[in-house]
Amino acid sequence: MIDLRRILSDPQFPALVEHLEAAAWLEAAKTKPLVRPLETLSVDGSALIIDRSGNQPVNRVFELGIDRPVSESTLEQIVAAFETRGIDSFTACLLPIARPTHAPRLLEQAGFKRGPQQAAVVRPAGGVNPADPFFRIRAAGPEDAQTVEELMTKATGDPPDWTRLISSLLSSAKFHFQIAEEGSSAYALGGFFSSGDAAILLTRSWILPGYETRGVQAALVQTALRDAEEQGCSWVAGIYAVTAETRMRRFERMGFEVIFQRRVYFYGQEPLPNELGDPLSRSVLI
Repeated sequence: MIDLRRILSDPQFPALVEHLEAAAWLEAAKTKPLVRPLETLSVDGSALIIDRSGNQPVNRVFELGIDRPVSESTLEQIVAAFETRGIDSFTACLLPIARPTHAPRLLEQAGFKRGPQQAAVVRPAGGVNPADPFFRIRAAGPEDAQTVEELMTKATGDPPDWTRLISSLLSSAKFHFQIAEEGSSAYALGGFFSSGDAAILLTRSWILPGYETRGVQAALVQTALRDAEEQGCSWVAGIYAVTAETRMRRFERMGFEVIFQRRVYFYGQEPLPNELGDPLSRSVLI
């Protein structure tokens, strides 16, 4: 078990969570054969995720101002990295511990616009009640690729390249998916990414219409907590829009604690938020 009080008092823990978040995208970019035109790049210590299809919530900058202080030159190089690849809109996440302290002003001077805030929650892996027999939830594997793709399409209308990306990750040793079934039909899917002793929940889950209010979302998270412990993880994190109050209360009831909030910045066009006010909702990972 981890000591949450120690985590909350560690000023560098936010950087560890964002590094884990970036690691999930870096792992997804290695998918063979690559089913999504993802590219990763490092600029002055920052990690860039570049989606050549132009999906702005995926085109992101992580770990900005953590390894090295943000400078005008850093931001110029980041903008150039995207623009030379035909990307004119992207998102940057700025942790409260980013350096220098006037990094927000540097971003705004460089043409970035302030977006909403996101909250990171964390709790120990495991330590949940036994599985509720009402929910039939099992691990999803490569043999479930077609089922997963069909479920994603029916649940949220994700395009084929997204559904193929997720189905290709079913064989990854670091991505773990849980599928809920009723009879012989799948109706919900969730997952997490693990690295070392840490795990981070996927931002999205896929639930067919008519099943959203049955408690399967919480059941998927509880299953992920058990599975993460079995994978050797000691703690599990999640990152969500602070406007998603219902979701945040659900996590609090499951023992998660908010450990930090970070600001999202947009360069170029701002993406449309979903009904929860989350502008990164079109991202299928984290």
